[in-house]
Amino acid sequence: MKSRILFLLITLLSLLPPSARADYRYRNITMNDGLAANAVRNIVQDPFGFIWLGTDNGLCRYDGTQILHFKIPELGVSQYITALLPGKKEMYVGTEKGVFALHIASTQFERLPMDIHSMVSNLSFDKDGSLWVAT
Repeated sequence: MKSRILFLLITLLSLLPPSARADYRYRNITMNDGLAANAVRNIVQDPFGFIWLGTDNGLCRYDGTQILHFKIPELGVSQYITALLPGKKEMYVGTEKGVFALHIASTQFERLPMDIHSMVSNLSFDKDGSLWVAT
């Protein structure tokens, strides 16, 4: 009985079109590849196609071949990234100490003028383009 079920299952799977049997490719990226920490808390893609990774030890940008590590000077040793949100020309970065905007062209961080003294858990834009910050 088990062999009949197995035969039926194999037969049905072989009848699926090739598109239904997608070939997924993946790559592990670790600290050996330049990642700031192996614990990645956030992943987003910006309008330019870069993949941004918020880690326990800073912000990283992956372009498909290499990783660039960005540190927020104002944070000192604790570079824990809690939230990411891509903008048109900035990457908004939530941390344990507020929200920063990384200006992508200049790679400079700017603390947003918000009186936040707790960990940022989420960032979002509304339909009018206003930035919302969850703590």
